[in-house]
Amino acid sequence: MCARKCNCLGDCVLLGLTNAAAWLIWSYFVHRRQPYVWRAVAAVISVLVLLLLELGDFPPIWWTFDAHSLWHAGTVPLAVLWYRYVSFGFQ
Repeated sequence: MCARKCNCLGDCVLLGLTNAAAWLIWSYFVHRRQPYVWRAVAAVISVLVLLLLELGDFPPIWWTFDAHSLWHAGTVPLAVLWYRYVSFGFQ
């Protein structure tokens, strides 16, 4: 049982920021040996920017596009970018 009151959103954001920081630090140290690591950096930074859409909320634009739908639309190209990063690592 947890001794403190759980703040799930804050804990998840903190964990995500820690994960992103770890990826960016790792990328800094390996970018000379792996020049394709820029794809990982671009994906991590893009997710952090898109996180603002997930955390913020605004009324739908044209009664259709709200923050959550734009978050999902923004993450689609990141899957391709991450796949290309991973595939270069296997070559």
